[in-house]
Amino acid sequence: MPDLSPFERAALFALCRRAPLFKWEREAPSEPALASLERKGLIARDGEGWRLTESGRRRTRPARAPHR
Repeated sequence: MPDLSPFERAALFALCRRAPLFKWEREAPSEPALASLERKGLIARDGEGWRLTESGRRRTRPARAPHR
């Protein structure tokens, strides 16, 4: 994901998990990073929180190994 900043990547992966495990994961989703991810269509507002969009889910899946 070279087009995402480190703060955006941290926020996106923190949202993928059900509960943040580490301190940096709890602090990662800053408002500017979340707003940027929303503009890129990777997350959407869900009431008072956020949820991943289908595009966001695809971006966070592990890459497939190339065929040999």
